[in-house]
Amino acid sequence: MTEVIFDVVDLVGEVHPGDAVRIWPPFAATTVDGRVKSTRAVEINVSSGPVTKNVDPGALMVQLQCDGFSDTQARQVTVPEAGPVSLRDLLLNEFDYAPAVVSTVARLTERAEDATERAEDIADTFGSLNGVTKAVSDAAASAQAARESAETATSAASSANESGSVAASSASTATQAEQIIAEYRQTVIAARDETLTARGETVTAAGNAAASESNAADSAMTAAGSQAGAQAAEVAASDSAAAAAASAAAATVEADRAKKEADRAGQAAEESSVKAVSDKVNEILAGAPEAYDTLLEIATELERGASAEAALTAAIAGKAPLDHIHTAQDVGAAPAFHEHNARDVWDASGSTVQQVLDSHELKVREISGIKTSLDSKVNTSDVSSTLTNGSVVRRTATGTINVASPTDPAEAATKGYVDAIPWLLCGEGAPPESLPGAAVGRFYLDVTTGNIHKITGV
Repeated sequence: MTEVIFDVVDLVGEVHPGDAVRIWPPFAATTVDGRVKSTRAVEINVSSGPVTKNVDPGALMVQLQCDGFSDTQARQVTVPEAGPVSLRDLLLNEFDYAPAVVSTVARLTERAEDATERAEDIADTFGSLNGVTKAVSDAAASAQAARESAETATSAASSANESGSVAASSASTATQAEQIIAEYRQTVIAARDETLTARGETVTAAGNAAASESNAADSAMTAAGSQAGAQAAEVAASDSAAAAAASAAAATVEADRAKKEADRAGQAAEESSVKAVSDKVNEILAGAPEAYDTLLEIATELERGASAEAALTAAIAGKAPLDHIHTAQDVGAAPAFHEHNARDVWDASGSTVQQVLDSHELKVREISGIKTSLDSKVNTSDVSSTLTNGSVVRRTATGTINVASPTDPAEAATKGYVDAIPWLLCGEGAPPESLPGAAVGRFYLDVTTGNIHKITGV
């Protein structure tokens, strides 16, 4: 749908009560949304001002029904796809609309405009005032022919009631046409002058353009030289950067090599110092008496600042010779009582401690807490594998246990008790209310009918 603005003020001058515009499609057709356009006319009241209405694109018949406006002929216009568009634009797109009163003047004006256009063409071709004057004369002749045509039209309409009015109107129209031609003559002369001025300005502009083009070429060459210099500088900078990078890489390799050499030298110095100390200690140990190789004592003396020989002498001074023997008198009397814990004896199996343990009788009261511990234990006389009331059950030699027949549902049952229970009860007829051996979940067979009943309650 296209939005059309129906405003007749710019067509008829003013609106009156009851003014309307009738529109309708000239023929039935299908719209873009699948509807069928009806040819029924729609009347739009425009007496209160412009009215906007959505209309289907395509051909449309328009008829003005305005008070004081005699041209009521229906005219066909074309509604475009996009809007908004006014009624005046729709009419102008189809033809130059004018009421019948001024149609003769319009035709003469068109002829004068055609003559003026021909005069302008001649002025452009020859560029002389004589040619323009001739074209104006041709236009005057065309106007005269138009006046004669108007007079002929007046004669043809002499039989009408308003022939005199039409003839006067035609004469007035011819006079107006002559005035229009005179005005257009001045317009043509002014147009020629403007054309000559424009040509001069065009020549000047062309010269300026040529100079600008030359300046632009010079600037382009300068810019090209500058660009070449910049590219050369960029290449030089790139080469310098590459050389710097190579120097940095070489310096890095050299620094790594120097560091590795320093590390190896430091490690060799450390190993040499450790070896020297180790050799000195081994030398001292080699000269020390047998069974005296306590490095801790020697190291302690060395830390105090003593020489290796002094440290060794000080350490040996407090030691007894290996061949020294102590007599019983030298040792003195041994203590009469001495206690050894089991953890103090590495192997008590062959020692005096084991002998003491084997021959010593311990009493319960002599062992702390043993009585309390034993009181909580079960006596062997309270354990039995037979049917003994109040005793702890012991498994038999075959791994089973013996219990009495149960008398309460919570008691354990023997195998014999379980085997004696009939799981499938039977009898004639339906299960009775009281049935020995009946239990929930068991079954009862009715031997008369062959039906099996599941016992759900007892």
